[in-house]
Formats: sequence, structure tokens, C-alpha cells
Amino acid sequence: MADFGIAAAIGDAIDERIVGTPEFMSPEQVLGGPLDARSDLYALGATAFFALSGRLPFEGANPTEVLARQVSQPPRPLASLGVAVPRKLAALVDRCLAKDPALRPSSAQALGEQLNVAIEPRRELPVALRAFVRRQARLDGGGTLVTGALLLPASVYASATLGGSWGVWTLVAGAMLLPITYLSAAARRLAKLGFAHQDLQPAFAAELERSREELQIANAGARATPAERLLAGVASVAALTFALAWAPPLLGGGVGATAMGHTIFLSFATSVLAGLGWLALVQRRRDVDTAFWSKVWTGPVGKALFGLGRRTLGRAAPANAVTHRATELSLGLAGGELFESLPRATRDALGDVPRVLQRLQEDAQALRTKHNAVARVLDEAGEAAAGQGYAEVRAHRDALHARLGDVVSAMETIRLQLLRLHAGSVTTQSVTTHIGIALEVSEQVSRLIAAHGEVEHSLAGRRLPSLPRPSALTTTPSGAQRSVTA
Repeated sequence: MADFGIAAAIGDAIDERIVGTPEFMSPEQVLGGPLDARSDLYALGATAFFALSGRLPFEGANPTEVLARQVSQPPRPLASLGVAVPRKLAALVDRCLAKDPALRPSSAQALGEQLNVAIEPRRELPVALRAFVRRQARLDGGGTLVTGALLLPASVYASATLGGSWGVWTLVAGAMLLPITYLSAAARRLAKLGFAHQDLQPAFAAELERSREELQIANAGARATPAERLLAGVASVAALTFALAWAPPLLGGGVGATAMGHTIFLSFATSVLAGLGWLALVQRRRDVDTAFWSKVWTGPVGKALFGLGRRTLGRAAPANAVTHRATELSLGLAGGELFESLPRATRDALGDVPRVLQRLQEDAQALRTKHNAVARVLDEAGEAAAGQGYAEVRAHRDALHARLGDVVSAMETIRLQLLRLHAGSVTTQSVTTHIGIALEVSEQVSRLIAAHGEVEHSLAGRRLPSLPRPSALTTTPSGAQRSVTA
């Protein structure tokens, strides 16, 4: 148990000057120095270390040996013991066990502020989404190698039997159609299980966060090296040289074919080799592969692939996916389905409700992302996050959280109104009134976005990312939706 003066009350004394349990005593307590709340937080950190790992931070054959290690040796990082503890919580326990009291949280209030962020629950991805993000959504498996190995001889055979142009077209068509076929089939399997394209963004975000934590532990927070920057520069210059090498013949210059060929070959080879070297170094600290496929699947290409996969389902009804979707995603999908099942005349009277739900969903996702980013800034600030210097940041974090609740509440209200419209208990006028209220909430989000920019400007060194501005809505015949300026 943590001491907090209990040992003194029960007479657990090592000598007349040192009172306490050796395994939970702070270094300054061992040395007989002045004690304050930070000494108690050291004992609390030692208690948390033992509770989470089953081991003591310092062990020895006798109390004297334990006390000597408390003063002279740093504790093992909790994350290095292989226990299933959230990264932020493990880092906070390590901070409580700092030898220097100035490096620990300054008070219980400061510790509580940091615990608030450290123990925030994380949604667990469904197995189907995890498998898609880690394996099925990528072209890096054995099948890709086999396909590439077969495509080249197939193009050579077509060139030999049908002519050179046939060989080129075989190679190009295979390189384009086969990946599209495979990826749309992967999207079809996911859609058949009841998942939507909107589920991909949080799934990739969770996978990127997981890999970031693993790489941070494996490489001890590796940063960009001079070699990495040098290779990036060489690759850029070589790529530019490769592009410019084609200019003289295109412009009718007098550069010889041999010199031009050497320049093109050398610049291309240098660009590829330097790029691969740069990629290998970057991969040590960033999951480049997942980041690339995240951009592919969450962008227009992924949306088209997912749409193609869903269309191939035909009339087969997709299953109901058991997912841990963010609330705004679930409400957006449910509201859209309710709207589409209304009669055509009713839909025309309501206006473009799916666009309103999409706008609110974008608002909620942007607010959630930036709330997490601001919370991360407070976490990285350590004990300073509880001080007056970060009061504006804390207030902005709370404002983002409150506005997120308002947006989700507006989406839930629209969903319930559409459900009541199906039951005949409300009129279309009542629904359009609530849509107008929802758009007022969206306008308030836009103002909060502008405030975020002001906070970012005032905290230039604290790395608050810019908040994306949602797209504007247009006015509909029903008059329920006014133009919203982002």
C-alpha cells in the first residue's frame, strides 16, 4: 500500500530519522529531505506499478539495499515489462516515479488532469474491420507477387503472338484491372457483413494509433535523422532531373540520344534507390504502409471501390454489422435509411435530409478529432497542463466536448423525428423545424472552428492541428436548410 504517513502511525521505522515502507518511499524521504505532495505521488506511483505489473519498482535482499536503489537507480519503464497497460497510463506511472520531485505531477489535481486523458477508453475494432485494415485492404500479400510474376510473361506472350502493342496493353490492363477487381471484392466482402464506407476512417485511425504506439516503444521515439533528410533530398533532385531530361527532345533540342538515355536511366535509378532508402528509414518510426492505404480507402478511390463492391451484392441484403461505431456514424446511417424509406412526396417536402445528416456527421467527426488532439497536447504538457498557462486550452477542450454533444443530440433528434414521421405522429413541418435547429448547431460549430484557429495561433508552439472546415449546404425548396458558411 502507499505510505501517505500510515507507516509512521503504525511504527514501521527503519531508523529514528527514516519512517516508511522501503519499497514505497520516495528518494527525498530516504535521504531525510523535505517532503510534500509529490512524495506521496511517488508512493502512489510505486503502488500503481505494483498493481499493474505484479512487481515492485525496486527489490533487494534487505531494506537497506532497497533504499539504496530508490536513491540511485531509475525504475524500469512500466511499458518495458510487457504488461497490458495503456501507453499514456504507463507513461504517467513512470512520471510519478521520477527521482527529481520537480519532474513528477505537482499535485493530486495535476495528476487527475493527466489521468483524465490517460484512461480514456478506446473502442475495440470488430474482427472483420481489423482483418480488412491489416490485410485485405492492401496489395502486399503473396497473391500480388504471384500475379506480378504471371503478368509479365503473359504480356511477353501477347507481344510475341499478336504484336508489340498487344503486349503493352496486356501489361497495362492487367496492372489496372486486377488490383481493382481484388480491392472491390474485398470491399464487397466487408459490405456483405453490414459495414459501410464510413466505418473505414475510424478503423484506419485506430490501426495507425496502435502501430504508432508499438513503433514508439520499439524504437524509443526515433526521430528524423540526417541520413533520412539527405535521401529525401537526393530522391527529389533525381526525380526532378528525370522529369527535365525529357524536355530537350520534346522541345527539339540538340541533346544526343545517348546522353539523354544515360541521364534518364541514372536519374530514374537514383530516384528509386534513394526513395527506397528514405522509405526504409521512415518506416522505423511511422507506419507508412497503413498511412498510404488509409488515404486510398478513405478518399474518392476507396469510396468508388466500396460503391462498386456494394453494387455487386445485387439484391442480397447485407448483414447487420456488430460494430463499435462512433455515435454520429450510427445516427447518420440510421437517419439516412429512415429518410430513404419515406414516400417520394414526403422526401421532396423535407428537402435533402441526408445532406444535413452528412454535414452534422462531418461536424461531429471534426470536433471529435480535434478534441482528442487538444487532449493530447494537455497530456504531453505534463503537470503544466493543470496550471494557469493552459487554462485556455482546457476551456477549449471542454467547449469542443460540449459542442460535440450538441451535434450528436441534433442528429438523434432528426432520427427520432423521422421515426415518428413513419408512425404518423408528427408532421413534415415539425421535422423541418428540428432540421433548422440542427443547422443552427452546425453554425455554432463553424464559429467554434474559427475559435480553434485563434487558440492555435496563440499557442504556436503547442502543435494544435488545424480543424477542417465542413462543406456548405445549399438552400432547398422547403426552406428548411439555409446556406451554412464554414
